[in-house]
Amino acid sequence: MFDNQLKKPAQLRESVLALVVVMGVFYATYATFYTPKKQMAEDLSQQVNQMNEQIASIEKLNQALIQKNAQAKREMQKQAQEAIKQDPRIQMLTQFKDPVFKDVSEFLHAITQFEFRSSLEIDSLNYLPSVTHKGYKSTAFDLVANGRFAHVIEFIERLEDIPALLALDKIQINVSKKDSSQVSLQLNGTFFELEKDDV
Repeated sequence: MFDNQLKKPAQLRESVLALVVVMGVFYATYATFYTPKKQMAEDLSQQVNQMNEQIASIEKLNQALIQKNAQAKREMQKQAQEAIKQDPRIQMLTQFKDPVFKDVSEFLHAITQFEFRSSLEIDSLNYLPSVTHKGYKSTAFDLVANGRFAHVIEFIERLEDIPALLALDKIQINVSKKDSSQVSLQLNGTFFELEKDDV
């Protein structure tokens, strides 16, 4: 009986010791596996939140850029429409403004005058019979001239700005073989005449 009484404290100590060992193992396991994973999960959650904030900022910036580009596009379209309205050729096509040169012979005579061609020499100027279309007539012409490069460019710019319904279909400039300071111009164009509405 005395032996049994001695065994009970020993068993109690062993139980407490086993419990302490189990708790120690549990804590070690918790500290080794769960705590780092918890910290890792918190870090990942923080990184995800930061990425979401960055994505939201980028989306706001993108929307702002889209709106700005749309506004700039509208302004450019408005400016282009205003510029088109001011173009003399558009005004002539809508018959808002009469062309200065209404007849092809008058036009061709004018561009061969010294006041228009300046120092450029006209070698040849020909035109085909007019072709009648619905509402207008077209006359194809070709011109060959020579002179200094600057004078040729000036002549072409004057043709482009002339108050007439004119299309420059083909322009070819070649350097003269005899004189490198001279160039030859071969130009093909079309002159248009509008039919007036009956009043």
